[in-house]
Amino acid sequence: MNIGLKLKLNFKIDKENRKRREKSLEYQLGNAAEDASDIASFVTIDTKSLENVRKDQTIFERLKDFLTTDTLNFFRQRNEEEGEGRSRTRGREEEAEEGARKKRKTGKVTLVPRSAGPRVTTFDTLLFDTIDVFPIFPLFLFTNKNLDLINTHMPELKRAKISHIEGKPHVLDLKEIAKWVKEAGGICRDEDLDFIQWSQAAKNFYQFECLRDEDLGKEAPRALFYVEHFAFFLNQQDSEDFFAYWLKVEVKLRKEHQSKLYAFDGDTYEREWTLNW
Repeated sequence: MNIGLKLKLNFKIDKENRKRREKSLEYQLGNAAEDASDIASFVTIDTKSLENVRKDQTIFERLKDFLTTDTLNFFRQRNEEEGEGRSRTRGREEEAEEGARKKRKTGKVTLVPRSAGPRVTTFDTLLFDTIDVFPIFPLFLFTNKNLDLINTHMPELKRAKISHIEGKPHVLDLKEIAKWVKEAGGICRDEDLDFIQWSQAAKNFYQFECLRDEDLGKEAPRALFYVEHFAFFLNQQDSEDFFAYWLKVEVKLRKEHQSKLYAFDGDTYEREWTLNW
């Protein structure tokens, strides 16, 4: 996705999240009958791309109406830092001419408040590029712990060059990622997930699939499939108690969908469920 699409998508997500927070507050205050849905995740935008928007007046004017408050604050802070830098440079030149030296002022430190709200999950752009190349994508990467590991260490993760695709993109090497996650203490196989981890990963993966088709959102075919797919297993009687028995069925049907783009079919799911008991 280009920077314009990412900014527009994040602006839309930020607007919807504000509505969710307001609804959640009303619920906590007893002024609403039901709580708001979970906060949606933002698309990750690298600092270099944001800097290009900030510095290029033409691009900034074109996209300024889609900048979130956090993005605008980032731009203001960078502008202030650069302004202070230019002032210090002029001051040193004047001091050199006068033969005097002055101490440089220390940079301004901005403290970030600790968030007490719902967890906001983010997905690096490279994850989107990778699933486009390797559609059979493991669910274990989407547990909260593994996503945190990936987002923190993304620059050092091993890439694979895809020579048969135009542009020869570099994407994540999934086999090496699995080994790395294991060494870091995370779950490295779908079959090793427990119910809580699987539930976390299912929720995060659904949000991820919504973002893949950002223009369609929750009406996207992939997102709609995973709503029905995950709900089938979660809605079974005593679902959590029998998780170890049905996990292999879930993995099998999910991989079949990813490899052949099968639509959700309730009869097939019921048949697979029955055969594996």
